[in-house]
Amino acid sequence: MFKTILLHCIHFINKERTISGIYHLIQGKRSAQSLQDAKVFRLECYFGIYPDLKRTTFQEVMEDIAKEGLISLAEFAEILPAGKQHLKAASPEKTNYFTGLSHHRHVATFEKRLRLLIQTLSKSKLNDLSFIPIVEEISIQQWVRSIYHLQSSARMLDHLFKELYELLNEVEPVEAGLFTGRLSGGDRIGKTRAQLAEQFGVSEQDVDIYIKYVFFFLFHQARKKKEKYPVLHICQKGLEESRLITQSAQITYQWLDRGYSLDKISNLRKLKESTIQDHIVEAALTIEDFSIDSFVQIKDQKEILSAMEKLGTNKLKQLFAELEGSYSYFQLRLVLAKNQHTIVRDESHG
Repeated sequence: MFKTILLHCIHFINKERTISGIYHLIQGKRSAQSLQDAKVFRLECYFGIYPDLKRTTFQEVMEDIAKEGLISLAEFAEILPAGKQHLKAASPEKTNYFTGLSHHRHVATFEKRLRLLIQTLSKSKLNDLSFIPIVEEISIQQWVRSIYHLQSSARMLDHLFKELYELLNEVEPVEAGLFTGRLSGGDRIGKTRAQLAEQFGVSEQDVDIYIKYVFFFLFHQARKKKEKYPVLHICQKGLEESRLITQSAQITYQWLDRGYSLDKISNLRKLKESTIQDHIVEAALTIEDFSIDSFVQIKDQKEILSAMEKLGTNKLKQLFAELEGSYSYFQLRLVLAKNQHTIVRDESHG
């Protein structure tokens, strides 16, 4: 599955970004560039789904894919005919529960809550409450303590078992097997990634991605069918979809909303102007009704969009050259960011 995800990214980016851009997108780097890449190349689903991915591991997997003849690899990765064939053979619905850009942080919290709740309830059944929590975060431990006292732990464990049993029967056996194999609870310690990779004949990266996929699946089922899956719903309660704008960018946006200029905000916040510009691009990406007219006049927006259409590229360097430097890179990025909302509206009405 991980190989397929990488091939999807390479195919849609189509040499418009370096392989570093793909890594930052999947790993979930919270920068204006990574957010913009996710939007521009229609890869929102994969944003942040693999936060623990190491750069060295990513590079090794990319090199392995190149050795298989699926891609050519240099500064830019290019998908080859064999890679396109691989994508055609892959089942498109296999990743349709990934909603990384909207929910990657929420699913991460949901996962920690559920893992620790399973451990706590199963240990309670054995009358062993002196165990070492598998999740060290105090906020998660406090949440589990608050839930633990809501009702009988035995009853909650029974409900949770039934909910998971039913939902895991809806995913592939390998996904269910990896998910349950990693869990710790009762007198059982979850298997390592290496053990599971050997048992199921997949890579360690596939172990991570398959398990993450199951957590996304459970998260969405818990949101949609809270009456049917009450315990899982409790685990995701309060984790609402955000507009996914970083905290620092939110502060900039608030100052901007009060009428402060870019220079003034930069001075007030003691941040570089380029950082403030990144925040404004992020706002344009994530807030649909955000106006960029004060930074780029409407007639200029049209000229930039016309140049984009003519060149058939989102590469800023080429656009800058085509427009003979008439607009700054900041203005080009803003127009590109704002245009994503138009594309989405057109597609939804098409």
